[in-house]
Amino acid sequence: MKQDYLTYSAEELAQETEFIRWVQSAEKSLATRWEVWIQDHPEQAQKVADARALVEAVNWPIPELSASAKADMWEAIDQATTEAKVVPMQRRRLWVWSAAAAVVLLLAAGWWLTQEAEPTSLYAARTENGQFSLPDGSSVSLNAVTEVQYDANNWSEERRISMQGEAFFEVEKGVPFIVETPYGTVEVLGTSFNVEARLGTFRVNCYTGKVRVTLPGGEQTTITPQQGVEAINGQLVQRTVANRNDIAWQDRIHHFNERPLKEVIAELKRQYPVEVDLPEDLADRTYTGSFKNNNLEEALQSICWPMRLQYSIDQNQVLIRENQ
Repeated sequence: MKQDYLTYSAEELAQETEFIRWVQSAEKSLATRWEVWIQDHPEQAQKVADARALVEAVNWPIPELSASAKADMWEAIDQATTEAKVVPMQRRRLWVWSAAAAVVLLLAAGWWLTQEAEPTSLYAARTENGQFSLPDGSSVSLNAVTEVQYDANNWSEERRISMQGEAFFEVEKGVPFIVETPYGTVEVLGTSFNVEARLGTFRVNCYTGKVRVTLPGGEQTTITPQQGVEAINGQLVQRTVANRNDIAWQDRIHHFNERPLKEVIAELKRQYPVEVDLPEDLADRTYTGSFKNNNLEEALQSICWPMRLQYSIDQNQVLIRENQ
C-alpha cells in the first residue's frame, strides 16, 4: 500500500486505480489488503468510506484529458468532418456512422492513454507466507502482511521495488537492485538479504554479497555477510548476524532477541487470525525466544511461560495478563 494514502483526501483516494479495483471487483487479495490497512489505520476508516461512496456513484470514471490531448483529438475530429463535405450524398449516411465510431474510438484512446501502466503487486495476506519469482530470475519471499510492487515493463532497465512488511531477497547479478521502504532504501547488485520495514521498524541483514542501506535523511552504510543494520532513533546501528534466525520465518519459526513484547505480539497477530489484549504495562517488557505458527496454544505458551505471564483463548480473542 502507498504510504501517501495516509495524506490523501477522499476525492484523491477515489481516483486511485488500486482503490477503484478494490471497490469494483471481488478480488480476495485486494479486499484483504485494504481490510488490514484500515485495521492498522482506524482513523482513516471514514475517509475510505467516503471515497468508496464516490467510486460507487460513478459507472465509468473517465479522467480529464490534458489540453494537448484535447487539441489533438478535436483536430482529428475536425479533419474528419471537413473531409465529409466532399462525400457523395449516397455515401454520406455510411460516413456519418463511421465518423461517429471514429469519435468514440478517439475518446476511448484518450481514456486509455491517460492511464499509467499498472505496477505488478505481490502480497502475502495475514497468516500466509509467499514465494515469488521476479522477471530476471531473482526471487522474493514475503512474510505475512507484506506487499511489494514493481514495474515489470521496465525491469531490465531498472530493478526497483517498493515494499512494506518483511521480505527475503535472492538477487541475480545485473543492474542495481533497489528496495524502497517508508523508512529507508536498500541497494545491491547481486546478493541475498532480509528487509523488515513496518510500524516504525527498519532492519536489514546481509547473507551474501554487499548491501548499501540509506535512510531518508541521507545517512548511508554498506554491510557484508554476517552483518546487519537497524535504524534506532534516526541513526543506523550495525550489528553482527551470527545465525539465520532472522529469516527462519520462511520456515514458520519466529525468533526474537530482547525485543519488546508488543513487537512479538504484533508478529503473532500477523501469523494467527486473532486479536490480543495486552496491557500497556507489559508492552515494553523484553522477550528473547521463539514461536512457531502451526499451533496457537503452543505459540502462546512459548511466549508467556518464560515471562511468567498467563493467557486465555476465547474463539479468536486472546487475553494476556500477569500470573496471579
